[in-house]
Amino acid sequence: MGTSNQSMSRKVPGFRYSIRRAAQRPDIVALRPLLLAYIATLAEGVCQDETVERSLEVYMHEPNAAWVAYHDRKGIGCVGLRFLDRGTARIERLYVQEAFCRSGVARNLCRAALRHAVRRDARRVVLDTLPQMVAARELYRALGFVETTNPDWEGCAADERIYMALHLPEER
Repeated sequence: MGTSNQSMSRKVPGFRYSIRRAAQRPDIVALRPLLLAYIATLAEGVCQDETVERSLEVYMHEPNAAWVAYHDRKGIGCVGLRFLDRGTARIERLYVQEAFCRSGVARNLCRAALRHAVRRDARRVVLDTLPQMVAARELYRALGFVETTNPDWEGCAADERIYMALHLPEER
């Protein structure tokens, strides 16, 4: 996908970051600790049914993918996209370091994943999230995701997960 610099919120003048698809070794090296940091934010045993190494392996095989956000050449955020079937992709493991939250990084990571899903002819993108992830749910709603009570996909291993879906336009 290449590097695309994007200005962040005006709250931090001059602050710049880039988002790059994790396809090369340096990006995978940056992605690993971000995924571990994401897992560390969760309660013991919640959404930890897959190892980080397994997730990295999955993300490296098309059409699946992952992206890393960088500031000063350091990874500050990530997101994964996993295809569940030919027409359905799932956003997962969205994470942004606390110092960079509410600055547009998460939104642009999600947009990169959504563009990838569209280019791979996905008809919908799904996700599951947790009640305590209020900012993430607000972001997902702003991107057009709606909650669903009857998901037809498996979510993470958590009792109180919230399922959301975004149906992509047929003609693109």
